[in-house]
Amino acid sequence: MPKNKHISLLNESVNGKGNHNSLLNASVDGLGNVVTLYFSEKLDASSLPALKQFTVLSDDEKQTITGVEVVNNQVVLTLASPIDSSMQLTVSYTAKPHTLEKLDGHKVVSFQNAEVENHLSLTPSESESFEFASTIQMDFGAEISAFDADSGRLFVTSPEDGLQVVSIDGQLQMTKIGTIDLGSNVVNSVSVSHGIVAVAVANADKTLPGTVYFLDADADTIDASMILGSVTVGANPDMLTFTPDGTKVLVANEGEMASVDNDPEGSVSIIDLSAGVEFATVATAGFGAFNDQIDALKESGVRLFAGEEGFESTTVAQDLEPEYISISPDGTTAFVTLQENNAIAILAIASGEFTDIVPLGLKSFSSLPFDGSDKDGIDLETGLPVYGQYMPDAIASFTGADGHAYYVIANEGDDRDDFLDTPESARVKDLTLDPTVFPDAAELQTNSELGRLNVSNAPGNNGDTDGDGDIDQLLAYGARSFSILDSEGNIVFDSGSHIEQFVAESGLFTDAYGDGLFDDGRSDNKGPEPEGITIGVVDGKTLAFVTLERGGGGVMVYDVTDPSDVSFVQYLRNPGDVSPEGVLFISAADSPTGHELLIVSNEVSNTVSIFEVDSSVKVGIEIEDVAVLAGEQLNYRVLSNAFTDVDGDTLTYTATLADGSELPDWLHFDASSHDLETMEAYFLNGDSSKWATDSASAITAMVTGEKTDAGNISWAAGDPEGGELTTIAETLRADYGFAIGVASTVEFSHATPAGVVSHDVNRGDKWDIAHEILTETQPEVVIGAGFDSYFAKAVKDAAGYDRDLDNNGYNDEYDAFHTGQNTEYTANVEFVERASGVDGGDALAAAAANVDLAAGERLFGLFGTTGGHFEYYDVADTPGEVTITRSTGDGTPTVDEDPTMAEMVDAALTVLNQDEDGFFIMFEQGDIDWSNHANDYESMIGGVYDLDLAVQAVEQFVDLNPDDDIDWSNTLVIVTSDHSNSYMRNESVLGIGDLGEVGTDVTYASGGHTNELVTVSARGAGAEYFAELAGEIYAGTDIIDNTQIYDAMMNAAENAGAEHIILMIGDGMNIEHEIAASRYLYGEDFGLSWQDWGELEDGWTGYATTWDVTSYNNYAALNGVDPYDPDTYDPTIGYDPAQGGTTPYPVAMIFSGTPDSEDVGALEIVVTATDESGAYASQTFDLIVGVPVDADGSLALAV
Repeated sequence: MPKNKHISLLNESVNGKGNHNSLLNASVDGLGNVVTLYFSEKLDASSLPALKQFTVLSDDEKQTITGVEVVNNQVVLTLASPIDSSMQLTVSYTAKPHTLEKLDGHKVVSFQNAEVENHLSLTPSESESFEFASTIQMDFGAEISAFDADSGRLFVTSPEDGLQVVSIDGQLQMTKIGTIDLGSNVVNSVSVSHGIVAVAVANADKTLPGTVYFLDADADTIDASMILGSVTVGANPDMLTFTPDGTKVLVANEGEMASVDNDPEGSVSIIDLSAGVEFATVATAGFGAFNDQIDALKESGVRLFAGEEGFESTTVAQDLEPEYISISPDGTTAFVTLQENNAIAILAIASGEFTDIVPLGLKSFSSLPFDGSDKDGIDLETGLPVYGQYMPDAIASFTGADGHAYYVIANEGDDRDDFLDTPESARVKDLTLDPTVFPDAAELQTNSELGRLNVSNAPGNNGDTDGDGDIDQLLAYGARSFSILDSEGNIVFDSGSHIEQFVAESGLFTDAYGDGLFDDGRSDNKGPEPEGITIGVVDGKTLAFVTLERGGGGVMVYDVTDPSDVSFVQYLRNPGDVSPEGVLFISAADSPTGHELLIVSNEVSNTVSIFEVDSSVKVGIEIEDVAVLAGEQLNYRVLSNAFTDVDGDTLTYTATLADGSELPDWLHFDASSHDLETMEAYFLNGDSSKWATDSASAITAMVTGEKTDAGNISWAAGDPEGGELTTIAETLRADYGFAIGVASTVEFSHATPAGVVSHDVNRGDKWDIAHEILTETQPEVVIGAGFDSYFAKAVKDAAGYDRDLDNNGYNDEYDAFHTGQNTEYTANVEFVERASGVDGGDALAAAAANVDLAAGERLFGLFGTTGGHFEYYDVADTPGEVTITRSTGDGTPTVDEDPTMAEMVDAALTVLNQDEDGFFIMFEQGDIDWSNHANDYESMIGGVYDLDLAVQAVEQFVDLNPDDDIDWSNTLVIVTSDHSNSYMRNESVLGIGDLGEVGTDVTYASGGHTNELVTVSARGAGAEYFAELAGEIYAGTDIIDNTQIYDAMMNAAENAGAEHIILMIGDGMNIEHEIAASRYLYGEDFGLSWQDWGELEDGWTGYATTWDVTSYNNYAALNGVDPYDPDTYDPTIGYDPAQGGTTPYPVAMIFSGTPDSEDVGALEIVVTATDESGAYASQTFDLIVGVPVDADGSLALAV
């Protein structure tokens, strides 16, 4: 079937009757099961179309639509299941009956097969990568910054102490120059153009006119001549900006009220500098012309207090409060955010008149993940009947790929409570809700649901749509997102719940230096509060930079080049920075380094930080010297990690002799290309295309010997009825009487441990998986997280049935364990859970000591943080000394409330080794993967450290067991990973305790799973069988497929006398992560406890492929071959660099040839890598050609 024509913004396609199609754009939102359609006009929400009028196809497969909602200019479709973003998605609408209408009564015409390309991934692409460069602590605050390229000066506002001046040198080091006193020194905003600095200063009484000062950017800061002049503007000038040609300055005079009786008018001042600062003139654009349009404005959705009870004398001009200004790319029009009014004012600059006030309307959260309580940790729920008022703060403009002007807004939200005797906001629990609209009001108004949420209760703006005195709509402040508007003010894209989902993935915010970003204390208000926004162009791509005021703060970076195909690029944050307010992009042409910069001003920490695009070529791993005997063939491979290029340019390699002359005739040089951008495309994962294995399908391969689809938990590919695959744990228990167990540092019912002891077609069926593990499989040992997340809070099963009958926020099976109820599944279970101030390792050991397997007893240990994992390790940068601590981020920093992995090993093996028949257990260090998703190098090191100690604990248990019933002759231990993650590369050789610098010494190319090979190390009974398996599929290599791990374990039990099989998984780990951790811990590349097993008589070390059926089929389609068939598949599809994957160290260059006796000597060879911009880096190595002089063939160099 030919690919359907995709939606284009401002679509000009017509139907057979000549009516223009009003569909502008579409996106997939939320959990991937929401499709939002954006139209060119507001729609009539009372005219609801039928589900059957819409058709959603994913790769031509019809999706089930379960809900439809009309809000603002959008139609929101809810689907029964998430969309696979790798599939082509199309939407069609049939206008029969004509139920979808615009507010003017005109119908929305039918459209067919409109392709939906917007589907934001939680995994950043990092296609245009910025990295931290420097920071400076300011003396008097840091809110807004502006940069003058000629003088190299940065001007930084302070709220009370004047304008601060900082110099930036070519190394991006910042130095304070001085502070300039300006009037009241209440400096609100600053902007620079053509060497002139414009500064907005409010009057000490903000209801009185303010002042804009003009300064010479390069003058002496202590010289009065620096101030070129000033003009008077409106009340409380809050923001200003130059027109693109620098001839005018527009000033947003917010006109904030001091009280209802003292409320100045909002306005925009237009300062004309065309004749020079000395002759500057000021014109004021006010809103007086809209005073008699109050009813029409309210009817359209503009949020006005004017005319309401208590505000009878307030005019529209007083009510409207300009917050921020963006000028169109052509300099003719200004969009002005009216934050408290939830609207945009459109200003014609030439005439100095406002031509329109465009209401932004409401955003529905009902199908999006949303946390409205500050009392529940991280708990993003769907189905909550909440509307968001966009209420944008900052705004910026850009020209889209289609040539049209667009605007981006940061939807922060704001109220006027600071100025009102009676607050306009109220908590949901204190409101009277309409019983028809909210039949479950009692539950909704609890603190764990929406009771704590602050919503608008302002006169005329409280959601009482029918005027009967109760609330029909819950109107929250802000949309927790950023949006894109067209030149008419229509919303053509909104980021949905992407920001809140992303910060939630990181865990709870603890402090400015922690890893967590989610501040639950703000969930009842405006969540992460997107506040600042700016636009920049990097390598031809238009990027939107969105600052987050709350929690971990930082900057979200999105590619908005084509608003119909927006993508998440990167998250930027410098630890220690708190509450970024202003964000400033500096082009390469204006940058001191010649590379694009991003400058972030942080109002709470009073810091200014610089991030820089890293486009240089860097030397990576050292090219080692090589020797060859005369008359023998040389085949010397140089790896691609010898050089790196962070911005993704293709590298071209050349080789010469050190003096610049050509290589000798006998020596041939062949180079491949290192195209990082292409590599990254192969590694897309997470919410994006599954081009690397999923954890669930990976563990399925290892424990069943069968490849399956991404997301399947030991269930056959294609999700057939009765597709349960028998796991090795089940086989060893049934056939050999083994006791079985799983233990993980993440949730015990998460993908990897779940795949060992349960079966499901969807790894996300949290309750069902945990139910099977605890009530049906009933392993003798279960240890993991889920204490305050995932397992415990899984309150609905896959079918949607309520599993929390007492409505306490925890499922009933968890309650049974927690409260000690005597049930069939809790009987004979020694249950221990995380407790405040109690050492988790001690508690687990005590519980394990009470378990008697012979009496049918079992061990269940439930721990973990609200983020869903065990406490991370804090790894410090202390070169020469290892510094690792734990449990510093919770309320009891001196107590490890979670056990270490080594403590889990000791407890689990103490229990399982009671079984005389033997045991099987899988241990997982899951935090390595989670750290790699965040490109968190330090936490990754901590995770590998935890795994290393656990492996040592296993070795000690086998070596030192006092009962002498377990030793290496009857025990097989395997250390491996289920998949790789992040395409991390060690670019420098670091020593003990040295973390180096991420982006320089260590680089990342992805935040998702990658299909690189992983290491496999085995020791003990049956380990030698791995050597027989290696090369069966991948001839001539030490590579096995992960399904062969199952074969090796079964062989160990059946043929090698293994009575104890221990599978240890470092989730998301590959050789690069192992080397990095080993260098930090031991100062050598291969110092981890399992890395020498290949040298032991009963050991083996090699690699494994990790691809699953889903990733295979993607690569098969890419290469034009048939989908996966277990009898005919091509095994190289899974890892061959030419077909999408990569081996551990992909070859970049090969030196080959056969020297003769005349070539004996030493050659100094220079290898150079050059990127697309002409930047380059070189390495030198020696090639020695010698002759054999001894009988053993040792080499000597002729001199």
